[in-house]
Amino acid sequence: MSKKFSDFLIQNKSKISKVPNNNVTYIETTDISLATHWRTTEETTAGTDVTLGKVYPVLYHRHEQEEVIVDDSGKLSLIYLVLKGEFLILN
Repeated sequence: MSKKFSDFLIQNKSKISKVPNNNVTYIETTDISLATHWRTTEETTAGTDVTLGKVYPVLYHRHEQEEVIVDDSGKLSLIYLVLKGEFLILN
């Protein structure tokens, strides 16, 4: 694991490990810069490691200058560009 990736995970540990409970409500948005979370609404295909309906925190990666999620295998992912989903704001 690269030092940059390790540092990124450490800086965002609280966001990544925070799993929303069922009582949390979200507001849907089309603006990814406002989104706090992303949820896929499309069945995943081979080679992807996200779970249908699972909510993932959206994190801004300064080095890549892009929003990312951390998938189920702990890797940074831009899967939201490929799969249909919803950008959400934690309410």
